[in-house]
Amino acid sequence: MKVFVAGATGAIGRPLVEELRGRGHEVVGLARSEANERALLERGARPARADLFDAGSLTGAMRGCDAVVRVATHISTRPRPTRADWAQNDRIRRDGTRALLEAASKAGVPRYLQESIAWLARPDDGSPFDESAPPRPDAITASALDAERLAAAAPLRATTLRLGWVYGAQTAHARIFADALRRGRLPVLGDGSALLSLLHVRDAARAFADALERDAVGLFHVVDDEPAPAGEFFDAFAATLGAPRPRRVPRWLGSLFAGPYVARFLTTPMVTSHAALTRATGWEPERPTYREGLAEFRSLQ
Repeated sequence: MKVFVAGATGAIGRPLVEELRGRGHEVVGLARSEANERALLERGARPARADLFDAGSLTGAMRGCDAVVRVATHISTRPRPTRADWAQNDRIRRDGTRALLEAASKAGVPRYLQESIAWLARPDDGSPFDESAPPRPDAITASALDAERLAAAAPLRATTLRLGWVYGAQTAHARIFADALRRGRLPVLGDGSALLSLLHVRDAARAFADALERDAVGLFHVVDDEPAPAGEFFDAFAATLGAPRPRRVPRWLGSLFAGPYVARFLTTPMVTSHAALTRATGWEPERPTYREGLAEFRSLQ
């Protein structure tokens, strides 16, 4: 297939391009700079200059493609992100999704896939949930739900993959966490018992490729096999790096320096599974738990 990827040079886009090329697919990657064009060429993709928010320029770039994949995001890496720090990410999910869907329709592309986030629907009581759970958006996650609804209403065969908490040595957040752990500046909030459904970034890329090849349409959660306590994950992360064990601090204190959104994210359980995706595509994580996924961080010591 010929696949247009928006976000092709991002954290998920890079391994996705490699995964698609490794399976023999042709990839056209959205590029907005010469550096991104070079990065795409190095991975065997064809760069296309276009504006993510301009359906007209996107239509020409994706003409002749069999599918469009949006993995473009702009996740804040500030230590204490504010509501304003998420504005560009909201715009990508709302206006970018709208432009991509319009362009795909005009270009005659029949398939559309996009990322979303599993914690969009986690219950307040921390109980397990699946794709049928009602969404519970907040100010930060509302744009992800808007993107889901835009895709579901489009005249295309649309797929939304709600990803768990994505990590991997090539992701910006994981590198920031690694540096903070080495310096003893990344505490565990509360008692660290909140279970979180995790996902290695390369398994995320494989999920998109599998959903595309198996023509799985609809909404699917993509996580690894074993939700992990937040404290256990960060303890293991630190041990892998040879860093000191993170100290524990009260949630209220963590909220002061990390912000309420980060504090809520790390202390509210997110327990779901990939059962529906596995039934539809046969996908299974190659890194079934964080233990296998963290092994690559040993090279960062």
